[in-house]
Amino acid sequence: MLITYKQWKERQKQEIPQTEFVQCFECDGDGEINEECECCGHESEKECSQCKGQGKLLWASLRDSDKDRFLTFSRYMAVALEECRLLAQWRCKDEIQQAWELGLAPFQYKDSKTIHYMHHSVAEI
Repeated sequence: MLITYKQWKERQKQEIPQTEFVQCFECDGDGEINEECECCGHESEKECSQCKGQGKLLWASLRDSDKDRFLTFSRYMAVALEECRLLAQWRCKDEIQQAWELGLAPFQYKDSKTIHYMHHSVAEI
């Protein structure tokens, strides 16, 4: 059985090196944020205030609440599904059967732009 999301999140908070840079959770690593004017609908880009346009953040500089925003359920599922895929390969089993055995059904998750099924990106949002 895989560890729970809560266990994974707490472990990640302890194990990610303090000197590591992680993708900005505000702009998804783009360094820019698209904003739409409420009155006219005009769309414009502005520099992300969280990462100052760099697209990444130093782990040690994040507050605990920011670490929670970075360690999303989608990230957990991506890791869990990759572990499932590797275990299925090692055991010479079908990935879907392995996912069911680990309690990963339905085996899909969504990040900010893509819906993933098992380890394949199949649908752009």
